[in-house]
Amino acid sequence: EVLVDSIEFADDEIILEKDESKEIKVTINPEDATNKELVWESGDTDIVEVANGIVTAKKSGSTVITVTSADNNATAQINVTVKADFTALNEAIENAANIDSSKYTDESLENLNKILADANAVAANMKATQDEVDQATAAVNKAIDDLQEKDDGHDPENPDNPDKPDTPDKPDKPDTPD
Repeated sequence: EVLVDSIEFADDEIILEKDESKEIKVTINPEDATNKELVWESGDTDIVEVANGIVTAKKSGSTVITVTSADNNATAQINVTVKADFTALNEAIENAANIDSSKYTDESLENLNKILADANAVAANMKATQDEVDQATAAVNKAIDDLQEKDDGHDPENPDNPDKPDTPDKPDKPDTPD
């Protein structure tokens, strides 16, 4: 009987989208091992499931998949990351980018820009958790909602003459017979 010496993964790590499946490619050494059957195990089945070398992403996060030769002579592990869904965060960042900054106070824009810097860092991090993405999305949306409009000195009630208060119209003179 020729035992398995080692199991080598074709990839250094596996990165998946939620609900994506991928075959994990491995090389079994030596090539003439008698029993090349493998036993697969997910470190966290809430994040990924694995069966017969096919990994399926369930939710965002990171875990380890362990593969062991059926003869129990060799074991190998690979890191698996399931990416968070960035759709809502990217939409929030785009909405913030389309804001007419001339309408809002410097202070409220400064807050939005600080939040945006943090959100962009999360959006660029392919290993961000769904919680991190969701928190960044909520923060951007709140910063947009919290924008304060500038006081431009115009009275919306009297747009024709911003410096004078509204004066009620004088009542019409009663009709006088001719």
